[in-house]
Amino acid sequence: MNAGAAGFAGAPVTKFVLATSISSSVIVQAAHGFHRRPPAYLHFFTQSFVFRHPGELACGTLLLYFFRLFERQRGSAKHGACTASTLAISYALQTAVSAALSTVLPSGPYGWIFANFIPFTLDVPPAQRFTLFGVPMTDKAFVYLAGIQLLASHSWRSALAGGCGFLAGLAYQYNFLGLKRLKVPKPVMKWCSWAFGWLLGTSHPRRQVLRPPQAGSSSRAAGPSQARQASAPALPGASPDAVQQLVAMGFDPNRAAAALQQSHNDVQTALTYLL
Repeated sequence: MNAGAAGFAGAPVTKFVLATSISSSVIVQAAHGFHRRPPAYLHFFTQSFVFRHPGELACGTLLLYFFRLFERQRGSAKHGACTASTLAISYALQTAVSAALSTVLPSGPYGWIFANFIPFTLDVPPAQRFTLFGVPMTDKAFVYLAGIQLLASHSWRSALAGGCGFLAGLAYQYNFLGLKRLKVPKPVMKWCSWAFGWLLGTSHPRRQVLRPPQAGSSSRAAGPSQARQASAPALPGASPDAVQQLVAMGFDPNRAAAALQQSHNDVQTALTYLL
């Protein structure tokens, strides 16, 4: 499934979370081989970011990378607040569940990953449909399969950790206590840019500017080659269904229609233009 342009352009928060999770997971897994445990005061950090097994790390990394599309839609300031709030809610829920059942839930960014499945399910339309062994499916199925694999990694304990993430995602999706109004303050964003800019800096690809042709003196001043371009057939009209798909993902209707015209109503290509 297409999540927009490759890399972390426009997604520094995702890059930070992913880099933190990978590096800390590798360090903790290596320390575990020497029978060393992280100190207790780092429990929130290890519970929220550290995967204990390489299989979890690989699957979780792919999902974290894919869900960068939400940061590109929300903006980094809002997405950073969403990340912090859902991690805090899921950590509180996991702590309560662990205490109630006298068990230890698996560590790792389960809360953040499965919180993202809520907007992925409700707001992201499928881009492709196909049939597998007679069963109709969409390209979203591959993301769901990766999530199911992660949920099943520790049997019912990982399912409980993922369930806490689902609840945190629902709380944000339905604006519990005004969570959607939260943004990372500008001074904090500036400090992060100053302190971690060398790590989080991302290249922003040049967007294709889609402007309607202007009437007036341009046709009179056009040369032979420009006159031939002006006589070229007009772009096809944007498909209303495709426009609605992009609007449901949070894009402006006019920008969505222009991108669809430019991409000849190919939703995936239009997404690349918009992102």
